[in-house]
Parts: sequence; structure tokens; C-alpha cells
Amino acid sequence: MGCLSSKEILPTRCYLDVKIGAAPCAERMVVKLRPDVVPRTCKNFIMLCKGHQGRGYAGSKLHRVVPGGVIQGGECGSSIYGPNFKDESFSLEHQGRGTLYMANEGSPDTNGSQFWFCPAERCTLHTKFVVFGKLESGFEVLEKIEQVKTLQGSPEEDVIITACGVLDEEGGAPNDEPAKSNQL
Repeated sequence: MGCLSSKEILPTRCYLDVKIGAAPCAERMVVKLRPDVVPRTCKNFIMLCKGHQGRGYAGSKLHRVVPGGVIQGGECGSSIYGPNFKDESFSLEHQGRGTLYMANEGSPDTNGSQFWFCPAERCTLHTKFVVFGKLESGFEVLEKIEQVKTLQGSPEEDVIITACGVLDEEGGAPNDEPAKSNQL
């Protein structure tokens, strides 16, 4: 299931519904992916947004918040390709606030399920972490997450992805059921 067919057309937009602490409801972040440049990396993210083999991002936390530096999440086990997979390409550069990166284990070729948004306008880490997309909408959610009090980078209140999935090009959800968390 992890192999990528050369004829497979991948969606380019996914959403993450994020609930911060005791907020009454989740708010949506939409990301624009670049499967034209990094298809394996995007497929990993897409499948985990959809809930791959009973696991995925729904219900997981954005567990690391460093204002102006990193908003990291996606801790749901391994990649769809196994424990980790190789860096696909470093050809995409930082694209400003909201750039989406794969998180690795601190060394090359150790991408798993985790990802991070860079809330800064400038960043030089695109040569160490694979860029695979950018926040398209939901910048106000990114800002709210940055404002959550933290203790050594860990949010003091839960920041949870309550639902996530794939969007069609017009912004609507396709026929696939979104992955939802029972942690509402």
C-alpha cells in the first residue's frame, strides 16, 4: 500500500481541524501540498490524514510549540512506508509563514509520521528537513497555537487535531469519510 504508482494522481489539499484547550469547537487549517515535487512525502501525509490502516493524525496532538520557530505534530507511529523513509528532495525552499516540513529523528533519511509548520517568515532549515507544502488558510489558527503557553516547548493545554482529511480542488471534501477523533 505504501508504493507510489507512476500514474497515481495525488490530491493537493488537506485539512486539519484543530481544537485548542477548552475552546468550544475546532478551527480549520488547509494545506496545499506539492506532490509534483515530493510525491512519496505527500502521499505519507495524505494517507495519515485519511486514517491509514486505522491510525493517523486524527486525535493526535500538536505537541511542540516554539513561537516563531516550530509547531510540530503528527505523532501517530510510523510512516506508511514503515518506521521511516528517506528524504525525497530538498529542492523546495522555505515559502514564508506556514511552510510545512517533515520532521525527522535528527539525522537524514529518518522521516516518519511527524510534520511541522514554520510560523516564521524566514527559515533556513529547508536543507535539513523536506518541505512538502504550505498553509493555504487558517493562519489565524497558527497564530492562536503560537500563543498557547508552553513549558519547554510543550503546550500547557491540549492542541488536538480533531478531524483531518483530503479536500477536492474546489475546497469540498471528496467522497472519502474524514478521519475523526473521539477526543472532542
